[in-house]
Amino acid sequence: STQSTWEPTATLSEAENKDDVPKDEVLSSLEAIKLEQELQKKREEAKKKKEEEKSIEESKLEERKKKAIEDEVKYLDIEWDWSQNEAEILVKVTLPSSLGKVVGKSVAIKQDSKQIQISVHGNIFIQWDLYSTVKETTETQWTMETDKNGLKVIIIEMQKEEPEFWPYVISRMLPSLEYYVSDEEVATYREEELKDFKQTNEELNAEGIQINPEIEEETLEDFSKDDKTMFEEASACFKKATEGSDINLGQLNEAIRKLRVLALNRDNPQACLTLFEIYAGDGWMGVIKNLQKAVWFLHYAANTIKSVPGFLTLSRFYELGINSLPQSYALAIKYFQLASQAGHCTAMAHLASLLMRGTNIADGPPNEKLRKPKLAVKMLDAAKRRGCVHSYIMRGNFYLYGEPEFPKDLNKAEAAYEKAKTLYPEIVVMIPVQELLNQRREKLIAEQPQTFKVSEVEESKNDQVNNRVAALEKYNANQVTTTSASRKKETKEVTSGMFWNRPIFWENTGTVALGCLLVVSIITLAGRRN
Repeated sequence: STQSTWEPTATLSEAENKDDVPKDEVLSSLEAIKLEQELQKKREEAKKKKEEEKSIEESKLEERKKKAIEDEVKYLDIEWDWSQNEAEILVKVTLPSSLGKVVGKSVAIKQDSKQIQISVHGNIFIQWDLYSTVKETTETQWTMETDKNGLKVIIIEMQKEEPEFWPYVISRMLPSLEYYVSDEEVATYREEELKDFKQTNEELNAEGIQINPEIEEETLEDFSKDDKTMFEEASACFKKATEGSDINLGQLNEAIRKLRVLALNRDNPQACLTLFEIYAGDGWMGVIKNLQKAVWFLHYAANTIKSVPGFLTLSRFYELGINSLPQSYALAIKYFQLASQAGHCTAMAHLASLLMRGTNIADGPPNEKLRKPKLAVKMLDAAKRRGCVHSYIMRGNFYLYGEPEFPKDLNKAEAAYEKAKTLYPEIVVMIPVQELLNQRREKLIAEQPQTFKVSEVEESKNDQVNNRVAALEKYNANQVTTTSASRKKETKEVTSGMFWNRPIFWENTGTVALGCLLVVSIITLAGRRN
């Protein structure tokens, strides 16, 4: 992991003119000098190419941000809804009266694997990028109905490419700064945190990341290979490392070296995340666990490569204070905001929760100084506009506990939870069912104290609250059982090579899970970029 300190002791011409040096040594010295010169030339060319590609990508990103800001305003008041099962997704879009009279011939629907477009009277009404891929078809299945208010509703049915539940529908960045705490304010939060917890390790920066960078120079042979080839060779080395009764350390080290080259010289996000897994694992294949090295690669993936999984994983680690990183509200906000700006809806919903409470301490009271309810509402609404399932969970929580802008309302809380469960059955594990039931009991007792006592409510078999309790608890038990079975099925899919590449993985966990089958992951990832 350290840079070579070897330097040629003579120039090419000097080496050629040394009469007192044996001929073989002169030739060897000449070859070494030529090799070093060629390597230096390759490195300079690679650096220049990397800078040019980065400049192009930054220019494209700015264009995408500009369009996303315009689209956010354009689609602000669009009324739409959706439903799904594992195989299909149904999108319902209500056309506003401002479009005038609309008949079937007035509407044109276009759909490809990642986008839907609705045009009315020859003008594009909506054009949305989708969360994941759907099956392309020559003729999109759609119908048009009239709602109770006399407005036309377009219903589009799409078949998913892969059988899975989507956590949201619309993939769109949210770069507008009006939705976020400013970088300056986040920096102030961190400065306040550091007053109470000073960084005593001089080798770490203010975010708890090692200061000295990881280095891995490319060899001349590496330069002749593209990312896909390097991944395939790393995979082959991992396989060879495990073929015998003992780990082949030479093959293992070569596999890790190739990943480091991909991560550090080619900014390959999957290589960074896989190296995080390797170094954070508990002695995987004999590799010594090194959390500081692991989170360095995670930090590099997030801050240099701008990897959304990197943002998500760091945000959760800082929120909880795990894997050698400090617990920090400021840094959790920072990385959740970066993930949200990139368009990650689950990050938006979770960010709304943090902003509502002003703290990342789960069992602690809200921080009145830092909480930002109005900003939380804006963020939650932005997530909802994209069809985010988690936004309903957070909205239900706000109504359940009576947060600012959300006066306590158990009916609205339950309706929000029900909507989330309908869209995404596995999310039931995130719903505070028991707390909802307890609050319903308390409310009923408070409303009818002369009729119901606690003991009577608990004992009554026909009481409406107990009926609701029994029904919900039964439903919850069934859902948890179904979820467990589904996760067992997904674990099976993981072992067959679908771990890192499935976008749903990041939605379900929000973080990189330790202990995955790395060899399988690397084989699957060969050549794929984020």
